[in-house]
Amino acid sequence: MTLMHLWRTSDVADGIAQFLPTKDISVTIPNLAKTFERDHWRLLTAMMRRARRGTTAACKTALLSTLQMAGRESGHFHEDWAGNSPWREFKTNEEETVVYTTDQSRGTFVMNRTTPKSATHMGVCRDLAGVSDRCCVRRFCVSLAYTGSYEATAATGTYFRLSATTGTLMEMCIRSDGTGGFRLRWRTKKDDSSPTTSTTLKRVLGEHTFHIDATLDWRTATATVTVDGVRIEQPVPFEPLPLNIIAIGVNNSGIQTVGPIDVWYFSAPPPQLVPSVRFATDPDDGWDFDGGVDE
Repeated sequence: MTLMHLWRTSDVADGIAQFLPTKDISVTIPNLAKTFERDHWRLLTAMMRRARRGTTAACKTALLSTLQMAGRESGHFHEDWAGNSPWREFKTNEEETVVYTTDQSRGTFVMNRTTPKSATHMGVCRDLAGVSDRCCVRRFCVSLAYTGSYEATAATGTYFRLSATTGTLMEMCIRSDGTGGFRLRWRTKKDDSSPTTSTTLKRVLGEHTFHIDATLDWRTATATVTVDGVRIEQPVPFEPLPLNIIAIGVNNSGIQTVGPIDVWYFSAPPPQLVPSVRFATDPDDGWDFDGGVDE
């Protein structure tokens, strides 16, 4: 009796799967003989059954997420500062001053804050017109630069923020250390009463333009970030809130430069019994992001 005959006529998939190395399964399966290709799902199911508890639920959730995200219309916001865009200014103190200019040849937006550090946040924001109340960011790209404080004091300059009506998904900012060094940081804050979580992605000496490319995973509420073409090993967290505002701004005096902005997004499905994409604002239905039941 041939192996293929056993595979198709008897429930021996589990036994055959025992011979496959679990660590290399992602490589092993594609390299199996062509005759096994149509039976990949049978092999995957067998592997899930012998894996640790919760694997089946996690795989099912991941599959549903992929199908839902691939089947949804995705939107793309692009800003290259080549024309008059409907960005609106925000600030809390009229005595503060910032000069906005654009360099169309380079596709950059420049904010020059001439007043010193204060509690005032200044900048511009853009409402995403036409998005639903379940808008998820799946990826964004932006370039940021800051030529700020060299007065032997640390200062936070340029920031790029993705926001919801109820809070902030994440914020990227550049912070000088007062010695000519600059750090690119990823920051999150659950709400006004929660502390800010900061992760330094890269540090440089001297003036520098950071090129950021981030992909957001809504199943794990973490993002994979690439800075200047180099992928950051550790994923960073974000708050899973519906996006509707993009903001850029300045906290301290200095020149802040923002390059082209690209944001890709999709509309998430409504909450389900086993949610694969869910917002922090969705009601708790007893399931976590990995698809397992909370105990």
